[in-house]
Amino acid sequence: MTGPAAAPVRVRCYVDGFNLYHGLRESTNCRHLRWLNLRSLIEGILLPRHVLETVTFFTSVLTSDPGKERRHRTYLDALRWANVEVVEGRFQMDEKQCRAECGKMFWSPVEKLTDVNISTRMVTDAIRDRFDWAYLVSGDADQVPTLIAVRQIAPQKKVRVIFPPRRKSLGLLPYSTSTYGELGANTLRANQFDDVFRDHTGRYIRKPQRWIDQEAGRQMADD
Repeated sequence: MTGPAAAPVRVRCYVDGFNLYHGLRESTNCRHLRWLNLRSLIEGILLPRHVLETVTFFTSVLTSDPGKERRHRTYLDALRWANVEVVEGRFQMDEKQCRAECGKMFWSPVEKLTDVNISTRMVTDAIRDRFDWAYLVSGDADQVPTLIAVRQIAPQKKVRVIFPPRRKSLGLLPYSTSTYGELGANTLRANQFDDVFRDHTGRYIRKPQRWIDQEAGRQMADD
């Protein structure tokens, strides 16, 4: 006679979109794999008995470039179709000084709020007992205080860190329960959306043509 089945382990996943994007962009093997279904990706790397309840994607949309904004929002529509929650921060124009000899000042967009939004959400979810394990997709050591806070506030909660390509952070390792390591090209390639599909309303969502061209190798992935 067998005993009662072990209870499933509740998982909530928090994705640092900015960190993931730049990791993909800087990886020669992965830069064309941005049409990424995050829900299927995380479901495919769950630990035994772990059950994925939510995936939340934290990002900011650059509105000063219409082409980039359009491609970004198309991807966010695809994520929402896959039942991924999207939390948007913002870009702020900051004045910077040229590091070359000219030394001139210029304005540059700087991403804001993503780190704070991730930290606030994860700590709040821990306090309210919304997960047993948190999966963090990020290689940003700025999230170390978040992991420390979760450990102090809810020591029974566990955190698994999943590193985007080229974003492995040794600073996060001591504060995580386990790590997946860096996401590789084969794993990312196996979890791409179809180039064209219909959402729940019947509307077509299409992979941006620029991304299709980049995947075909016809131009460099520069945005």
